[in-house]
Amino acid sequence: MKRLVALAALGSLIVITAACSSSITLTDEPTATLGAPETTIVSAEPTTSDQATESSVVSDSTGDDSADSSSETTETTVAPETTSTTTTVEPETPAEPDLSPELIAARDNLQSQYAGSRLYGPVSTERCGVRAGILIGPEQWGPLADSEDSRIPEAAMFNLVDGEWVRTDHISYQNAVSNGIAAGAFTRISFVNIEGYDEPVLVRAESTNDGNYVTTKKLDSNCRWWDRPVITLCGVNRIASAITESGAMNMSPQSLYDENPWPCEPTGSIPVRWSPEFQMLEPAVSGADWCSSYVSDTEVDYPLAPCTEGDTVAAVQNGLAAAGYNIDADGYFGPGTMRTIMRYQQSQGLDITGVVTAELAIALTDDGSGGGDE
Repeated sequence: MKRLVALAALGSLIVITAACSSSITLTDEPTATLGAPETTIVSAEPTTSDQATESSVVSDSTGDDSADSSSETTETTVAPETTSTTTTVEPETPAEPDLSPELIAARDNLQSQYAGSRLYGPVSTERCGVRAGILIGPEQWGPLADSEDSRIPEAAMFNLVDGEWVRTDHISYQNAVSNGIAAGAFTRISFVNIEGYDEPVLVRAESTNDGNYVTTKKLDSNCRWWDRPVITLCGVNRIASAITESGAMNMSPQSLYDENPWPCEPTGSIPVRWSPEFQMLEPAVSGADWCSSYVSDTEVDYPLAPCTEGDTVAAVQNGLAAAGYNIDADGYFGPGTMRTIMRYQQSQGLDITGVVTAELAIALTDDGSGGGDE
């Protein structure tokens, strides 16, 4: 429990991270199936020598759009504010594009180089040419010997240059294999078209002993795949529940404080679009669809997430307004407030989470300035 008058005393507390924040903690919710692979190879031929492991990281690190370090190891993430309504129906599944004879030949060539592996693509991009992906090893974590493909799990991305495939990104679970058991595996790759973005987004599903999860990536300025977090109805999360082939996000409840689903965590499919402001995917729904109800901010602990309301929320809003941000201090934490918090966090060089920790609340209410402007 907390009160506005006690905010100053909370500065020394350890901040609790919500399940909907940009934590890298893996969700325990199962990943929804993203559809059948475009092509699956069942040959048992050995792996070619150029598939040697180059990286032993288990998950990618979020980086900057202009930096090489942003991609995986390379060879050489009152009333509610909006009252309009939107019907949240899942878009139609797009038809699989026809491949030219040249792309069919290129695909077959890549298959022959990586016999026994799962190939995804190829897909054409306007800026970065033709891309494809290869997954090696089992689709689910567990004993390698029990899998049809018993190799160490790896993922590699390729670019077609002058008729030759060049590997650009690579990640391996090599250091997550112990006593013949792989703690993680790559389940599937999808290339998904998202509203508002002119290039396919890469969606990669993984299976780990901590749970199944999905990461989303866009092509950076160097045409490597760059991790992008996802804006959810409950804040920013590095891990998506699932992104479907048709450009919708399957939302799975991840309760913030107890066993009951939070009002900002509906189940089902929600259309997503590209947010150019934050370079992330976001729900393509109106504010009226965001919160089914509001919970008093005196009934929950930090961090405060969307769909809470009360004096503490109003105090944070006043702090943002004093810092020069355009926001109504109505005491309701809806999508408008979350976006303003994200802008403040971005301006201060903080992790963009869209939720309010005790430290952030103190920073915004202590002197009334917030330390930023817009």
